[in-house]
Amino acid sequence: MLGALPIDNIQIESVIGRCNSHSPVANKALLIVTPNLANVATFERDLRVKYAYSLADLILADGWPLQLAALTNKQPKPPLVPGSELLPAWLKQLTKPTNFLIVGGKNGLAISQALMGSSNFVSSVKFDDSQWQANSEDFARLGGLIDESQPDVLLLLLGSPKQEVLAMSAIADGFCGVILCIGAAGDFMADMPKRAPKVIRRAKLEWLYRVGQEPARLGPRYLKAVIPFVKAVRKQS
Repeated sequence: MLGALPIDNIQIESVIGRCNSHSPVANKALLIVTPNLANVATFERDLRVKYAYSLADLILADGWPLQLAALTNKQPKPPLVPGSELLPAWLKQLTKPTNFLIVGGKNGLAISQALMGSSNFVSSVKFDDSQWQANSEDFARLGGLIDESQPDVLLLLLGSPKQEVLAMSAIADGFCGVILCIGAAGDFMADMPKRAPKVIRRAKLEWLYRVGQEPARLGPRYLKAVIPFVKAVRKQS
């Protein structure tokens, strides 16, 4: 628990098992969100995001600050299950033909090709990488895309709060597949931008590597997220 944000203590293999075993016959979507430091800041100030997280089946730690916050407050350290690792790992372990719909991302075609090349069980990939505002027009647009492509998996690659708001819209419209709110994970699969080398990731410095790649966009975003994150940690201590 980070402030009012519950983080699930679950390993990536168990998450993949949940995804593979999910069936639309259950008449319920499987919603998975992967908050990082910036997402915690959004969660603290945006009621729509809080509601979306209340609907989530799994809330996974995507970043060491969430682990540190847990330890600081004498709670079990949750496993790291970032979207950038969950998506490719699941694709390698798909157990049945699966149709994907991608919403967002920098280059939907490149992400689609990366998905298709990752598993023989990826049956089809449709995408819309145009601008999304998560308003009433976009709710209708998303509903039309789902009706047209009939996906088993909805990948929302828009960042917070847009992806959470669209996830709520899809659920309200009756979508019963798997929904992954995983931000830039699709871009990483397409090497846009390239992920940090493994040695940097092991040192928990990928965030700094990313800031170096996109300083104008990510620098202010991370700085803006620090104070709300610290407040959330202190609130529960």
